[in-house]
Amino acid sequence: LQVSRGLMSAKEAAVSPLKNHLLYSLGGAEPWPADRIPFFSAPLDSNSLLLVGSDGALSVLTAARLASLVRGCRSMQQLTERLYEDVRAAGGEDNFTLMASRILVS
Repeated sequence: LQVSRGLMSAKEAAVSPLKNHLLYSLGGAEPWPADRIPFFSAPLDSNSLLLVGSDGALSVLTAARLASLVRGCRSMQQLTERLYEDVRAAGGEDNFTLMASRILVS
């Protein structure tokens, strides 16, 4: 969020004491303030790939490695297995969540 708002660089964010600061949570006592939730949009064409991951996964895989995995996998099953293996092999110290979805428009 700080990087997207131009308040710090990606390099600064990687070592910031705020990097694991929880802003909002599902099921928390306080409802999410709709005016403060960071939304973004991006054009998605048919056959686009949407990859969502938690900091436990994305902090150990570089953008170049993610792109290489996406290009090198023939199926979503293979992609998710390789992502899982790479995160584990990179020695991630945090729990992690990954979701990959292929966008199909008919």
